[in-house]
Amino acid sequence: MSSHSAGGSRRNASSCPLCKKSISKKDISGPLFFSTNESVEPEPPTSVQDKLKIEELEESKKQLLNHLNEMAHSLVLTNEKLSQAQTEIRQQETVKEKYQSTVRYLKQLKRVADIDDYLSQPTTQAYLGTLSRLPRPELVVAIGGLKARCVQLANERDIAVKKVDRFKRKEEELTEKVKALSKKLTRLKAKNKNINKPYDTSDLLRHDEPSTSRDIIVLDSDDNNGGTDDDNENKPIIESSSRQPMFSTPIDE
Repeated sequence: MSSHSAGGSRRNASSCPLCKKSISKKDISGPLFFSTNESVEPEPPTSVQDKLKIEELEESKKQLLNHLNEMAHSLVLTNEKLSQAQTEIRQQETVKEKYQSTVRYLKQLKRVADIDDYLSQPTTQAYLGTLSRLPRPELVVAIGGLKARCVQLANERDIAVKKVDRFKRKEEELTEKVKALSKKLTRLKAKNKNINKPYDTSDLLRHDEPSTSRDIIVLDSDDNNGGTDDDNENKPIIESSSRQPMFSTPIDE
């Protein structure tokens, strides 16, 4: 009985073709027919704009990849040039060291030649002959004096070099000041174009302001002893002013 009822329920029920769930006929709202292929992934719906955008992005990707390859190639070339430049620098440094060694050697030869020329002079030969005839104690004193003189000259040379450097710095400072004054003078000339216009000094004197001077009688020793007014007539008179007379600017009439 139970098996018959179970078989009848299976005949009355059907399974969904998608989810495979069992469902009875009374629960079916209506038939729905469609086909599907689970082995093939469904393509997402795309529009024309999406396709154009995809093509544009792919083209941009290709361009970026090409640019990246070009930059990588350029980087390789730059590294090669850098290696070549470093090699050339090392070669130039080697050549420079050789030249410096040659210059030092030539300077040493020049010093030796200068010393030889100095020693070959008659005055030097006479002086060396005098030293050779001196007894040992006096020779030691003479050589010590020469060494002290050499040290003194070296110190004087160092002091002179320092003075020269100081004078150079002072000259640079004065040069900068002169440039600043020249710029200032140029600006003043631009503001006043008539700065070099000659003025008539007679006009300046004609319009001079009146001075507030006072007459002071200088008394001598006789006046202090009770001199008369007649004696004071021929005394010198000095004009003293509370302020110095100044030239006034011409007054526009």
